Amino acid sequence: MNAAKLNVQRKRAQNFSEKEKLILTEIVLKYKNIIENKRTVKRSKDKEKCWKVIENNYNSTSSSTEFRSAEVLKSCWENLKKKTRRFFADERIKLYKTGKWRTFCESQSDVVLERVRDIIKPSVEGIKSDCDNIEAKLSVQRKRAQNFSEKEKLILTEIVLKYKNIIENKRTDGVTSKDKEKCWKVIENNYNSTSSSTEFRSAEVLKSCWENLKKKTRKFFADERIQLYKTGK
Repeated sequence: MNAAKLNVQRKRAQNFSEKEKLILTEIVLKYKNIIENKRTVKRSKDKEKCWKVIENNYNSTSSSTEFRSAEVLKSCWENLKKKTRRFFADERIKLYKTGKWRTFCESQSDVVLERVRDIIKPSVEGIKSDCDNIEAKLSVQRKRAQNFSEKEKLILTEIVLKYKNIIENKRTDGVTSKDKEKCWKVIENNYNSTSSSTEFRSAEVLKSCWENLKKKTRKFFADERIQLYKTGK
Protein backbone atom coordinates (compact mmCIF):
# COMPACT_ATOMS: atom_id res chain seq x y z
CA MET A 1 0.00 0.00 0.00
CA ASN A 2 1.56 3.34 -1.07
CA ALA A 3 1.88 6.52 1.01
CA ALA A 4 -0.87 8.35 -0.91
CA LYS A 5 -3.47 5.74 0.04
CA LEU A 6 -2.34 5.81 3.66
CA ASN A 7 -2.71 9.59 3.69
CA VAL A 8 -6.26 9.28 2.33
CA GLN A 9 -7.17 6.75 5.04
CA ARG A 10 -5.62 8.89 7.77
CA LYS A 11 -7.61 11.90 6.58
CA ARG A 12 -10.82 11.21 8.47
CA ALA A 13 -14.06 12.73 7.20
CA GLN A 14 -15.50 15.58 9.26
CA ASN A 15 -18.50 14.79 11.43
CA PHE A 16 -21.87 15.89 10.10
CA SER A 17 -23.14 19.10 11.67
CA GLU A 18 -26.75 19.30 12.85
CA LYS A 19 -27.50 21.49 9.84
CA GLU A 20 -26.02 18.90 7.48
CA LYS A 21 -28.04 16.13 9.13
CA LEU A 22 -31.17 18.19 8.66
CA ILE A 23 -30.36 18.69 4.97
CA LEU A 24 -29.84 14.95 4.57
CA THR A 25 -33.14 14.06 6.27
CA GLU A 26 -35.03 16.54 4.07
CA ILE A 27 -33.55 14.96 0.93
CA VAL A 28 -34.16 11.41 2.18
CA LEU A 29 -37.78 12.38 2.87
CA LYS A 30 -38.32 12.83 -0.88
CA TYR A 31 -37.12 9.29 -1.58
CA LYS A 32 -38.28 7.50 1.60
CA ASN A 33 -40.55 5.10 -0.34
CA ILE A 34 -37.46 3.71 -2.06
CA ILE A 35 -34.87 4.08 0.71
CA GLU A 36 -37.08 2.58 3.43
CA ASN A 37 -38.63 -0.12 1.26
CA LYS A 38 -38.30 -3.39 3.19
CA ARG A 39 -37.89 -5.54 0.08
CA THR A 40 -34.23 -6.43 -0.33
CA VAL A 41 -33.96 -8.48 -3.53
CA LYS A 42 -35.72 -6.51 -6.25
CA ARG A 43 -35.25 -3.09 -4.70
CA SER A 44 -31.54 -3.19 -3.84
CA LYS A 45 -30.48 -1.77 -7.23
CA ASP A 46 -33.13 0.92 -7.02
CA LYS A 47 -31.79 1.89 -3.59
CA GLU A 48 -28.23 2.11 -4.93
CA LYS A 49 -29.35 4.41 -7.75
CA CYS A 50 -31.40 6.46 -5.31
CA TRP A 51 -28.42 6.98 -2.99
CA LYS A 52 -26.44 8.28 -5.98
CA VAL A 53 -29.23 10.79 -6.64
CA ILE A 54 -29.18 11.77 -2.96
CA GLU A 55 -25.40 12.14 -3.17
CA ASN A 56 -25.74 14.65 -6.05
CA ASN A 57 -28.60 16.52 -4.37
CA TYR A 58 -26.81 16.73 -1.05
CA ASN A 59 -23.45 17.95 -2.38
CA SER A 60 -25.13 20.57 -4.55
CA THR A 61 -27.22 21.80 -1.59
CA SER A 62 -24.84 21.64 1.37
CA SER A 63 -22.60 24.62 2.05
CA SER A 64 -19.87 22.30 3.33
CA THR A 65 -16.69 22.14 1.27
CA GLU A 66 -16.34 18.43 1.99
CA PHE A 67 -17.73 15.99 -0.59
CA ARG A 68 -20.03 13.34 0.92
CA SER A 69 -20.25 10.09 -1.04
CA ALA A 70 -23.39 7.94 -1.26
CA GLU A 71 -21.78 5.42 1.11
CA VAL A 72 -21.00 8.12 3.70
CA LEU A 73 -24.51 9.59 3.46
CA LYS A 74 -26.09 6.15 3.78
CA SER A 75 -23.95 5.41 6.85
CA CYS A 76 -24.96 8.74 8.40
CA TRP A 77 -28.63 7.97 7.72
CA GLU A 78 -28.40 4.52 9.34
CA ASN A 79 -26.74 6.06 12.40
CA LEU A 80 -29.49 8.68 12.60
CA LYS A 81 -32.13 5.95 12.56
CA LYS A 82 -30.39 4.05 15.36
CA LYS A 83 -30.04 7.23 17.42
CA THR A 84 -33.70 8.09 16.85
CA ARG A 85 -34.93 4.67 17.96
CA ARG A 86 -32.70 4.82 21.04
CA PHE A 87 -33.84 8.36 21.85
CA PHE A 88 -37.54 7.50 21.79
CA ALA A 89 -36.91 4.24 23.65
CA ASP A 90 -35.26 6.30 26.39
CA GLU A 91 -38.27 8.62 26.34
CA ARG A 92 -40.50 5.61 26.92
CA ILE A 93 -38.41 4.60 29.95
CA LYS A 94 -38.66 8.17 31.23
CA LEU A 95 -42.42 7.99 30.78
CA TYR A 96 -42.59 4.88 32.96
CA LYS A 97 -40.62 6.69 35.68
CA THR A 98 -42.26 10.13 35.58
CA GLY A 99 -45.57 9.62 33.76
CA LYS A 100 -44.67 12.47 31.38
CA TRP A 101 -43.97 12.37 27.64
CA ARG A 102 -41.83 15.16 26.26
CA THR A 103 -43.68 16.78 23.33
CA PHE A 104 -41.38 19.70 22.55
CA CYS A 105 -38.01 20.22 20.88
CA GLU A 106 -35.18 21.46 23.02
CA SER A 107 -32.48 21.78 20.33
CA GLN A 108 -31.79 21.45 16.62
CA SER A 109 -30.67 17.89 17.34
CA ASP A 110 -34.19 17.09 18.57
CA VAL A 111 -35.63 18.54 15.37
CA VAL A 112 -33.44 16.18 13.33
CA LEU A 113 -34.54 13.18 15.39
CA GLU A 114 -38.19 14.12 15.02
CA ARG A 115 -37.77 14.46 11.24
CA VAL A 116 -36.15 11.03 11.14
CA ARG A 117 -38.97 9.62 13.24
CA ASP A 118 -41.50 10.97 10.75
CA ILE A 119 -39.68 9.17 7.93
CA ILE A 120 -39.17 5.77 9.54
CA LYS A 121 -42.67 5.29 10.89
CA PRO A 122 -44.03 2.90 12.14
CA SER A 123 -40.80 1.51 13.66
CA VAL A 124 -40.67 4.46 16.07
CA GLU A 125 -44.29 5.60 15.98
CA GLY A 126 -45.29 2.43 17.80
CA ILE A 127 -43.24 3.59 20.76
CA LYS A 128 -44.99 6.94 20.82
CA SER A 129 -48.49 5.44 20.61
CA ASP A 130 -47.58 2.96 23.35
CA CYS A 131 -46.43 5.82 25.51
CA ASP A 132 -49.65 7.75 24.88
CA ASN A 133 -51.61 4.72 26.11
CA ILE A 134 -49.34 4.31 29.14
CA GLU A 135 -49.62 8.00 30.00
CA ALA A 136 -53.43 7.76 29.88
CA LYS A 137 -53.36 4.67 32.12
CA LEU A 138 -50.98 6.35 34.58
CA SER A 139 -53.31 9.35 34.73
CA VAL A 140 -56.25 7.08 35.59
CA GLN A 141 -54.17 5.22 38.19
CA ARG A 142 -53.06 8.46 39.83
CA LYS A 143 -56.73 9.43 40.24
CA ARG A 144 -57.50 7.00 43.07
CA ALA A 145 -61.15 6.10 43.73
CA GLN A 146 -62.68 7.06 47.05
CA ASN A 147 -63.05 4.31 49.63
CA PHE A 148 -66.49 2.79 50.07
CA SER A 149 -68.35 4.11 53.08
CA GLU A 150 -70.14 1.66 55.40
CA LYS A 151 -73.44 2.85 53.92
CA GLU A 152 -72.21 2.12 50.39
CA LYS A 153 -71.00 -1.33 51.41
CA LEU A 154 -74.45 -2.05 52.86
CA ILE A 155 -76.14 -0.97 49.63
CA LEU A 156 -73.83 -3.23 47.65
CA THR A 157 -74.45 -6.28 49.87
CA GLU A 158 -78.21 -5.79 49.64
CA ILE A 159 -78.05 -5.71 45.83
CA VAL A 160 -75.68 -8.69 45.67
CA LEU A 161 -78.12 -10.62 47.90
CA LYS A 162 -80.70 -10.49 45.10
CA TYR A 163 -78.26 -12.10 42.65
CA LYS A 164 -76.30 -14.35 45.02
CA ASN A 165 -77.28 -17.55 43.15
CA ILE A 166 -75.48 -16.23 40.05
CA ILE A 167 -72.62 -14.30 41.68
CA GLU A 168 -71.65 -17.07 44.09
CA ASN A 169 -72.11 -19.92 41.62
CA LYS A 170 -69.02 -22.13 41.99
CA ARG A 171 -69.07 -23.33 38.39
CA THR A 172 -66.27 -22.00 36.17
CA ASP A 173 -67.55 -22.88 32.68
CA GLY A 174 -67.91 -20.28 29.94
CA VAL A 175 -71.69 -19.93 30.22
CA THR A 176 -71.55 -19.31 33.98
CA SER A 177 -68.72 -16.80 33.58
CA LYS A 178 -70.72 -14.81 31.01
CA ASP A 179 -73.77 -14.88 33.26
CA LYS A 180 -71.67 -13.47 36.10
CA GLU A 181 -70.30 -10.68 33.87
CA LYS A 182 -73.82 -9.69 32.78
CA CYS A 183 -75.00 -9.86 36.38
CA TRP A 184 -72.25 -7.50 37.56
CA LYS A 185 -73.32 -5.02 34.87
CA VAL A 186 -76.87 -5.19 36.25
CA ILE A 187 -75.47 -4.65 39.76
CA GLU A 188 -73.46 -1.69 38.44
CA ASN A 189 -76.63 -0.03 37.10
CA ASN A 190 -78.63 -0.79 40.24
CA TYR A 191 -75.91 0.44 42.56
CA ASN A 192 -75.22 3.74 40.77
CA SER A 193 -78.94 4.52 40.52
CA THR A 194 -79.40 3.78 44.24
CA SER A 195 -76.28 5.19 45.90
CA SER A 196 -76.25 8.86 46.89
CA SER A 197 -72.50 9.05 46.14
CA THR A 198 -71.47 11.28 43.24
CA GLU A 199 -68.69 8.85 42.27
CA PHE A 200 -69.52 6.30 39.60
CA ARG A 201 -68.65 2.72 40.60
CA SER A 202 -67.90 0.36 37.71
CA ALA A 203 -68.75 -3.35 37.72
CA GLU A 204 -65.02 -4.10 38.20
CA VAL A 205 -64.76 -1.79 41.22
CA LEU A 206 -67.94 -3.21 42.77
CA LYS A 207 -66.76 -6.76 42.21
CA SER A 208 -63.40 -5.95 43.82
CA CYS A 209 -65.18 -4.39 46.81
CA TRP A 210 -67.37 -7.48 47.17
CA GLU A 211 -64.36 -9.82 47.09
CA ASN A 212 -62.65 -7.70 49.76
CA LEU A 213 -65.78 -7.80 51.91
CA LYS A 214 -65.87 -11.60 51.65
CA LYS A 215 -62.19 -11.85 52.67
CA LYS A 216 -62.73 -9.47 55.57
CA THR A 217 -65.82 -11.45 56.68
CA ARG A 218 -63.99 -14.80 56.56
CA LYS A 219 -61.09 -13.34 58.55
CA PHE A 220 -63.42 -11.82 61.12
CA PHE A 221 -65.22 -15.09 61.84
CA ALA A 222 -61.97 -17.07 61.76
CA ASP A 223 -60.59 -14.74 64.46
CA GLU A 224 -63.85 -15.15 66.39
CA ARG A 225 -63.48 -18.93 66.27
CA ILE A 226 -59.89 -18.70 67.59
CA GLN A 227 -61.10 -16.47 70.42
CA LEU A 228 -63.83 -19.01 71.20
CA TYR A 229 -61.23 -21.76 71.53
CA LYS A 230 -59.13 -19.59 73.83
CA THR A 231 -61.82 -18.14 76.04
CA GLY A 232 -64.83 -20.38 75.50
CA LYS A 233 -66.90 -17.28 74.76
